[in-house]
Amino acid sequence: MPEELQKVLRMRDLIAFAIMTMVPIAPMGIYGIVAVLSGGHVPLVYLLAALAMSVTAWAYGQFAYRYPEAGSVYAYVRETLGSHIGFIAGWVILLDYILIPALVILVSALWLEAETGISMIIWAIAFLVPMTILNILGIKMTARATMALFLFETAVFAVFVIASIVKIVTVQI
Repeated sequence: MPEELQKVLRMRDLIAFAIMTMVPIAPMGIYGIVAVLSGGHVPLVYLLAALAMSVTAWAYGQFAYRYPEAGSVYAYVRETLGSHIGFIAGWVILLDYILIPALVILVSALWLEAETGISMIIWAIAFLVPMTILNILGIKMTARATMALFLFETAVFAVFVIASIVKIVTVQI
């Protein structure tokens, strides 16, 4: 009998994790590239990407329901395409888990170095130390920290939207 997953995270934790891993870095890292490559059709590109991600999220939900065991991609691919391809998929997703955070840290540190003049090495360490501590403390603590950052980010976004609306309404032509 396969090992069952322990359900530690709530749906809101998962949503906060998903948003926090993409929103803070996405605009400054790729917006300009997307704008140029799409001929200015950035909203359409993001809409199509959202549709593709929705299908992917639905598929993951179906797999998790049908195969409630630890292993995620490895288990799902193993069950559908065989153990050899599942093994490769498991290692590829592990590589993704290593490279994506490294890329986020690199782009963020480079951007902050350009904005502040403080070395990207210092910024990278400033990101790595708290992330490492949170990982050591466990998923529950990480979920709490992520939720706090998510709420802060949401508040900042709300202030930005309100300020933008005020500016648009009060602009003199």
